[in-house]
Amino acid sequence: MSPDVLRIDLHPSAGITVRLVTQIADTSAERGTGLMNRECLPEDSGMIFAFPADTTTAFFMENTLIPLSIAFIQADGKIVHIEDMQPETTTNHISPAPYRYAIEVSQGWFAENGIDVGDTADVPASLSASATN
Repeated sequence: MSPDVLRIDLHPSAGITVRLVTQIADTSAERGTGLMNRECLPEDSGMIFAFPADTTTAFFMENTLIPLSIAFIQADGKIVHIEDMQPETTTNHISPAPYRYAIEVSQGWFAENGIDVGDTADVPASLSASATN
C-alpha cells in the first residue's frame, strides 16, 4: 500500500464494521485541493483530511465535480457531524464542534453503510502527528 493511502474501519452502532480506503490529505496544499476536478470516486473509497490540531475549518465544493458527503471526526475517532455537499458550490460546510479529521466520500455512502453521528472511526494517532499546517 502506498504511503498516501490509508484503510479506515468505521463502526456503526447498529451494524458491522465497514472498511473505507482513503487517500490522505495531511498538508495545507493537499487539504486545499482535496477531491477537486475529479469526475468519479471508486466505490468504498474517499479522502481523509488530517489536521495537526483540533480545528473548525470549513469545507466547500468549488471546482469539485461530484456530490460528496463529509464526516467530521474528533481526535478520539468519534464522528461529530455528517452532511451532504453539492458539486461546484461555495457553501461553507462547518462542524458544530471542533474536529481533527474529515472524511469525504461519494454522497450517501455514510447513510448506505449505517454510519451516523456518534459512531466511530479507527484513525491512527500518527496521522494527526504527521499533518502539517
